[in-house]
Amino acid sequence: RAAALRRRAADIAISYGAKSIGLGNALGVVAGRGAPLSKEVQAPVTTGHASTAWTCASITEKAIAEHKLTDMPIGIFGFKGTVGEAVAQRLVSRGHRVLINETGVAAKRAGEMGCEVVTREDLLRQSPILVGASTTGPILDGRLLTHAKILIDLALPPTLIPKTRPRGLRVYAGEPLQLPGPLRAGFWGRIWLAFAGYGRGCVYACLAEPLLGALNGPEFCHTNRRLTLEQTEAAGQALTAMGFTPVLRRR
Repeated sequence: RAAALRRRAADIAISYGAKSIGLGNALGVVAGRGAPLSKEVQAPVTTGHASTAWTCASITEKAIAEHKLTDMPIGIFGFKGTVGEAVAQRLVSRGHRVLINETGVAAKRAGEMGCEVVTREDLLRQSPILVGASTTGPILDGRLLTHAKILIDLALPPTLIPKTRPRGLRVYAGEPLQLPGPLRAGFWGRIWLAFAGYGRGCVYACLAEPLLGALNGPEFCHTNRRLTLEQTEAAGQALTAMGFTPVLRRR
């Protein structure tokens, strides 16, 4: 049913002149991440994952600078997901020490990428910086976060189990991008901005990615399970060229 509804929405968008189809991170993880859809419609399809991963890694670095946590370990939850892995990959490539708690094939991939595979207890004990990139909803009891200072949270629903957020923990949204110019929003647009919670003038990074495909070509649209570092960096360079800026927004 999800695939059928998504196809219907894509057909409607194309009938109105859409040059690329963005699924957003929520729809990007169901029904084959859009790969079947990309073979059925005439416009390129993208999940938004590359832009999201680049933005999240950039926001993590901004938060590190803001809180003076340079050279401290970064613990990532949700490495098995496309975005979590791409965030880890980019942070490692930029010289950060990244801790992962995974087993099996995921642990092997993390190790090959340059991450440190540790127990959950060691990750929480060593990491003042946490990134929540899980796609399964609340996974972390905030009462266990005795050493964490900041949480960059991509997850929807949020990473922390409700009513367990500790005092003193600063939580930032994982993917807000500041628009390059004034925003004109109609009635429903203003409602969406209010519920998104990022503030007027910001959008989700995954929603900016279809613009990359429309303006720069289908090579900026991705439905693959894993992203290369080059794909993530290319998305970031294109977003920067368009004037989009990752910003710190508290959750």
